Amino acid sequence: MGDEEQAPVPVETIDPRPVPQEDGAITAEEVAAWCGMPTAERMASVGRRFGKMAYDEDVLRDFYQWNLQFIADASIGPEKGAVVFQLLKEQRDESIAQELSLTDSLAGFQSRLLQASKRPAAPKTEAPAPEAPADAGGDAQEAAPEPAAAAPLLPPALSVEEVKLVADYFLKTFYRHYELHQAVFGNTSRETLRSNRAPSQVSPRVS
Repeated sequence: MGDEEQAPVPVETIDPRPVPQEDGAITAEEVAAWCGMPTAERMASVGRRFGKMAYDEDVLRDFYQWNLQFIADASIGPEKGAVVFQLLKEQRDESIAQELSLTDSLAGFQSRLLQASKRPAAPKTEAPAPEAPADAGGDAQEAAPEPAAAAPLLPPALSVEEVKLVADYFLKTFYRHYELHQAVFGNTSRETLRSNRAPSQVSPRVS
């Protein structure tokens, strides 16, 4: 009796974070849900999605909050909203992680916007399967038809007007306070930030 194995105690998971899809990319479903939530509930959900934010929690949550509010106010829909949210997040993360100068960060932002304005190329379709060989009687064996694979959903391309809206918004928010984000999240000294400062009149070219 004493040698019997005890049943494992089930582990209760409380309020889990959603499972990231496509290496953590934000989905249209997440954006739609967030844009429909009150601010406090939205920020709690965003916090669960991205985990603890330590001492910089308020600054980073404000960044996500204003991005979601922009998406809701711009009425671009959840599919394009997910594209915009992911674009802004990636641009901010890259700028901070690599401690880019303002000029270099703006160049990366322009490149991302340009890419988001192009419709992604559809994946190549596989060649049709070869015909089944004939059996001993000379009759070709009829191969069972295979179900057609569903085409993957491609992210929608932003229109020219939407690109202008995103550029204008990010210039007036994130890039207006670029030094603050670098000082809070990066390791760059104040003197380095001053040397990296670009002229005040900066406007990325969007073609």
